Formats: sequence, structure tokens, C-alpha cells
Amino acid sequence: MTQTEIEEYITQFPIYQYAFVKPEDIEFNDRVRQICKKECSRYGASWSCPPAVGTVEVCKERCMNYDHVLFFSSIAEVDNIMDMDETLKTKSEHEKITREIEQHLKDSSAINVPTREAAAAILN
Repeated sequence: MTQTEIEEYITQFPIYQYAFVKPEDIEFNDRVRQICKKECSRYGASWSCPPAVGTVEVCKERCMNYDHVLFFSSIAEVDNIMDMDETLKTKSEHEKITREIEQHLKDSSAINVPTREAAAAILN
């Protein structure tokens, strides 16, 4: 599956932005993880969140096993962006989109798609 074919497929979803990048072009650092630790109730309580996903170095090592990655974002409206519980309630729709795209890419057998655990590591 080509990048153009992937782009054509994902246009059916309410994706705000997307980018194809090489893992070596990603900046791996601890900033987001620190926000999670200080502000998110899921920190330390979910397999897909720090610290369960491993250190930043471990996550980077996993990511370097891939030639390219696809990042995408969606937008959800909340009354108060500072209310982490309200914000976290919006994630189910984004996760649904992620699962559908993931399954399509797996079914195409054209690219190697990491497990959700690895994807969470990439994002954390």
C-alpha cells in the first residue's frame, strides 16, 4: 500500500492533521510523560500509559524498528481543557478511528503495524 493509498483511505475519518515521518526524525523526550505524571489520573493505572510502557529510551528503541510512522490527530470539544477527566472521556472516538485504520493497514499486509502497546509507547 502506497502513502497515497493510505492518504485516500484516511480521508474518510475526521482527522485534523496527519504526517508520515521517519522514526529518526522524532524527538524523544520526557516532557509529555512529566505532564502525564503530574496531571493525569491514568498515570500508573493503565498498560498504555507511563510508566507501564517503559522508559523513553525503551520506547525509542521500539520505534526505531520501523522505517516510517503515521501520526494523526483528531479534535474533540470539551468545556474545560484543564479538566483532565473531561478530556480523557473524549479519547474513545479517537481510539475507534485508530483501531479502524490499524485494522485496514494490517489487512492490506502492505505495512508492518505495531501493536497498540507499541503505538502507546510511541506516543508516550
